[in-house]
Amino acid sequence: MNKWIINLLGVAVVVFAGIYIYLNVITDHDAPKITIPNTSVTYREGEDTKVLLEGVTAIDEEDGDVSDSLMIASVYPSLDNSQARVVYIARDKSNNMTSLDRFVDYVEQQSDNPEEGQEFNEDMPYEEGTGDGTMQNVPQQLSPEEELAAAQAAAEQAFAALPADAPRLTMSAQTVTIGLGEEFSKLQYVHEITDNKDTREQLFQRVQINGDVNTEQPGVYQLGYVVVDSDGNRSNEATLTVVVAQ
Repeated sequence: MNKWIINLLGVAVVVFAGIYIYLNVITDHDAPKITIPNTSVTYREGEDTKVLLEGVTAIDEEDGDVSDSLMIASVYPSLDNSQARVVYIARDKSNNMTSLDRFVDYVEQQSDNPEEGQEFNEDMPYEEGTGDGTMQNVPQQLSPEEELAAAQAAAEQAFAALPADAPRLTMSAQTVTIGLGEEFSKLQYVHEITDNKDTREQLFQRVQINGDVNTEQPGVYQLGYVVVDSDGNRSNEATLTVVVAQ
């Protein structure tokens, strides 16, 4: 009987060792590396984003060239519309995902009433890559203060089309990147809501959010926000792009 138990324990040890080796050695955990050519690019508002993918590659140590998985997650113009931050996403066959930011020249569509934006800081620091393709010789992502300023500028433009008694909704960011499995709250990025009648607390209870984010699945998710006050007045619509990175 004791010999049978010892043999069973030995088999269990071998099985668990095999599982451990498979999960930690054989299984691919490395995300692909995105490489952007050292060439200047000008993106014009409204044109096909394919121009932003020219020369951009994604190489994975296990799967090789996975450039066909490349996609543009978002394009965010600077406050003065002279540049835009482009967010690239790529993934390998094991669903390991990486993101990379790039700043390009930006040309907005001509308008009869152009609005002057705030000054954009072009002297953004550069960060050397870590080998996983997340950042390599590109400007760092916008700071929370810059994200808030960009979101507020977008909201101000939307406010102009609202009736006087409609609520106003402002986000604290237009895009956020979170880690796999990281805790995420949809409401935490609603910066402020104002109305001519309802209180802030009442309005926060009436926020409607379309879309969902799976923090256990790498990918790019978009959420839509709107508020309807107690009189049925509808606020401006706001969006939040959430990148769940490996």
